[in-house]
Amino acid sequence: MLAAGPMGTHIALPADMASDESVTDLADRIKAEQIVLDGLVLMPPQPHADSDPMPPPAVWRDLFQTSFVGPLSLLKAGIAQMRPDPAQTPRQDRYHLRHFVRAGP
Repeated sequence: MLAAGPMGTHIALPADMASDESVTDLADRIKAEQIVLDGLVLMPPQPHADSDPMPPPAVWRDLFQTSFVGPLSLLKAGIAQMRPDPAQTPRQDRYHLRHFVRAGP
């Protein structure tokens, strides 16, 4: 857990966006622990630079999984745990819980 700041508590939960198992494990964890999210920050990996403008299909599949499917799955899991109610209390007084999720180990 990271130190509490003026906006509340922040925790970091890493996930490997290239791994469906890692994404599912994190989604299961936040659901099982009944973690309610106020926000979510995803840092998906950038596709690697390559001199081959037309790589084989396996390379495209890996890039698509890592930079799109995995992050989208994490976003879906995070949105399912969000319960924002901005009208209930002023923004500066609300307890903020943000999960910073990054790609890979």
